[in-house]
Amino acid sequence: MRVLFALPGFHTHDRGAEVALLSVARELSRAGDAITVMGSGPPRPEEPYSYIRVPMIDRQKFEKFPRVPMLRSETAWEDATFGTAMLAKYRPHDFDAVVTCNFPFTHLALRRPRFGKGPLQIFVTQNGDWAARSDKAEFRLFRCDGLVCTNPDYEAANKDRWPTALIPNGIDPARYRDVAADRVGLGLPEGVPIVLMVSAMIDTKRVADGIRAVAGLPDANLVVAGD
Repeated sequence: MRVLFALPGFHTHDRGAEVALLSVARELSRAGDAITVMGSGPPRPEEPYSYIRVPMIDRQKFEKFPRVPMLRSETAWEDATFGTAMLAKYRPHDFDAVVTCNFPFTHLALRRPRFGKGPLQIFVTQNGDWAARSDKAEFRLFRCDGLVCTNPDYEAANKDRWPTALIPNGIDPARYRDVAADRVGLGLPEGVPIVLMVSAMIDTKRVADGIRAVAGLPDANLVVAGD
């Protein structure tokens, strides 16, 4: 299989989406598939996949920009710069399938008009499933040949509309079985439940909702870690 993974933050940031999708790209490449990655950062020679660098403007530069349809957040503005630049380097007929979790601009760029049959469009709900299940505004433009659902709720909401596969998102707790706790060193209280939330501090991550939810738990202490 000739598969393309495309995301603005590849090789620039090591956030949740970047780490998750690149881990899949890496394993598929080692298994013998022809994997190409498009991202905004510099090449990493140690990686087993092919890499194409696409310029973008980082989302932090758009934090004070207006919020309008299709450009509803700084991440959408960033995605617009990447998706537009990607059009010059993306050749649909070079791939059997393309994978992203960004909507709308990267997703739409991967579906650029072409003659004949194009690659299968695989969308991952790493950043949510709203594009897949909403018919409002720009979300009406969403199409996919396969939807990778990162939790059972997303699968239940979309399985009757799109071909879906459930691949739960998260970590294997067994990896930390032998790690000693150090609450004192981290300035955390002893003898009480600790709830850890790791997240970028952007609206779409709903950090405020997480704070409200934990506030209703008796004796729980919330720790938020992120940019």
